[in-house]
Amino acid sequence: MRISNKNIEQVLSLPFDGIEAKYSNTDFNTSLYFINLALSKFSFYTAGSDFHSIKNKNSKHSFIGTVYLNNSEIKYFFKKSGAMLLN
Repeated sequence: MRISNKNIEQVLSLPFDGIEAKYSNTDFNTSLYFINLALSKFSFYTAGSDFHSIKNKNSKHSFIGTVYLNNSEIKYFFKKSGAMLLN
């Protein structure tokens, strides 16, 4: 999480459609907190590895596929974001 706790409420009050809830350097409980927050307050959530290069692994970043949305999360994202209509 890149936002300090003292600023988080102010940031989350902005008119976002969704937030990145799953991140490679975030522990399970923090990810779960943001997933639940996104499900209650926003339309969707995303995941990000913060991948930058296939060169040496940087401790600030992870490799593609380390953090991801599972199939049901992807379907939920497409449905709620309006990116694609699913039957």
